[in-house]
Amino acid sequence: MTLEYLTANKLVALTNRTSLANRDLYDAYFIFKNNLAIEENVIKSRTDLSVKEYFKKCLEFVENIDAKYPILD
Repeated sequence: MTLEYLTANKLVALTNRTSLANRDLYDAYFIFKNNLAIEENVIKSRTDLSVKEYFKKCLEFVENIDAKYPILD
């Protein structure tokens, strides 16, 4: 699997799991902080959203995490 496919699948995992996994938050942070390449077709095929729409969904998802969520566990 190429890095681009891996990063795209990691980002999709952030919003597709049945429950939030702290590792997905870290992975998304790491991907964006390091400006890693993302295979846009993976995001489109797995979410039916454009990359821009999916990034907006990710941002809304993170902003709506309950303040009492034990993020450091």
